[in-house]
Amino acid sequence: MEILGMSQKEISRLEVMQKLDEKRLSQKEAGRILDLGVRQIKRVLKAYRQNGAAGLISKRRGSPGNNRLPAEVKKQALDLLKSKYQGFGPTLAHEKLTETENVKVSVESVRQWMIVERLWKPRKVKRAVAHPLRERRACFRELVQIDGSPHDWFEGRAPECVLLVFIDDATGKIVQLRFVENESFFSYCAATVSKNLTVQFETVVYQLQTERPSYALRNARVTICVNAQQQVTILYKGNPLPYEIYHQQAKQAQVVMAKGVKAALKVRPCAKPAPDHPWRNYGASLSRANVPAPRGGDISTLR
Repeated sequence: MEILGMSQKEISRLEVMQKLDEKRLSQKEAGRILDLGVRQIKRVLKAYRQNGAAGLISKRRGSPGNNRLPAEVKKQALDLLKSKYQGFGPTLAHEKLTETENVKVSVESVRQWMIVERLWKPRKVKRAVAHPLRERRACFRELVQIDGSPHDWFEGRAPECVLLVFIDDATGKIVQLRFVENESFFSYCAATVSKNLTVQFETVVYQLQTERPSYALRNARVTICVNAQQQVTILYKGNPLPYEIYHQQAKQAQVVMAKGVKAALKVRPCAKPAPDHPWRNYGASLSRANVPAPRGGDISTLR
């Protein structure tokens, strides 16, 4: 018995040709199943009737492909990769082979050859990280997201700069837009004084106190400094500005570690009353007073 090696596509054709030869399918139905025209179905059916299943096997199986590179070209490329371009990556090695050595090969061929010859080890594909959804913050300006976009915003009329976009996490509104020279920590930390001379920093609103006209500091840029003792200093042109805390927003939806819950909630231990606290003389004062005798079922003492 002869054993024939057939691909899955050829096996599907064999099943359709058998049904077509037994008149269980029409040529149009067979063409629709195999995605072939009626004329091509007739040629395949004729080959099946003449040679059986062997007539459906591709005649080019086992022969080299039409686009196969000559063995001399492959050998020349491998010799250069192992000697002159040893340690190069596939992309750079391909550029050198085509531009400098005039060896016309594709970058994918170079990559496959380098993997087989262990000249280059492909990197592992990073697994996609699933970021869980989170709720937006509860208060306006409790969290402001910042991103920078470098571009030639002024179309050659000024140097290229970066547009910083400040977006409030709670509402999705744009809080501020700012052009800066580059995207840096100091650019992010720069703050705009509002029209009513208030500055907000870490859920605290600071009301500036100044003898200058109010319009002088409107939309001005100030710098907020916090030292190790959590003392806040607001600088304008290098000079500190006096301020008052206008309103401190309640921290909502704050993530706290289990060990820090009491500190976050400001839970204090019960304090022991002082020796002269009125509570200690509460029972004695009642005994001295003219208190009527308790009725049945009532508490008789208050000790």
